[in-house]
Amino acid sequence: MISTLASVLLAFLGAYLIARMKPHLLVAVLGSFAGLLIFLMIFFGSHFIFLSLLYSPNPEIETQLVIRFGQLFLVPVGWVPWIVGLGVVMSGLGGWAGWVSGKRRTA
Repeated sequence: MISTLASVLLAFLGAYLIARMKPHLLVAVLGSFAGLLIFLMIFFGSHFIFLSLLYSPNPEIETQLVIRFGQLFLVPVGWVPWIVGLGVVMSGLGGWAGWVSGKRRTA
């Protein structure tokens, strides 16, 4: 869960800071994509590292290992689509908030 929280917050922050630099719509979109890339790297990277250490071809055992050993850092596989959606939304919100802040700052 810590990696999920960190990845979502850094997705928002990365998109916000990039979009705030120059208040242009293209920069806001690129900032959102950069925030999404940050999110995916942290979220899936932590899963890949953990599962490479504890590899099991059985999905039930894999889920039990994630719940038992990685409860603070990881989430069960069934939650991944919802968390990826949250990452997309947060990076989009960060890009939008940075664009609005940059527009307000230069106006």
